[in-house]
Amino acid sequence: MPGTTDGHVVVGRKDLSFLRLVSASKSGSFQVMPGVVPLEVARLVELGLLMLIGGRACITARGICAVEARPVMQSERTVTIRGVDLC
Repeated sequence: MPGTTDGHVVVGRKDLSFLRLVSASKSGSFQVMPGVVPLEVARLVELGLLMLIGGRACITARGICAVEARPVMQSERTVTIRGVDLC
């Protein structure tokens, strides 16, 4: 799976902040323009943290776990989360 190393998932800090906003929304989703998927959404979909359904990007259970997980390592630009914390 892209963004994974040694059983860990590496997520950009901005992407994780964006994911937190989605998880805090009332519906856990937001509208996406048909045929236009923002880059941060595409990355999160690729990692299985969001999924696209009928013009909406919805947070997945894996995405909720990523928001609540304690990072293994943090840098200025990325956060590393244990893969088992996302199951």
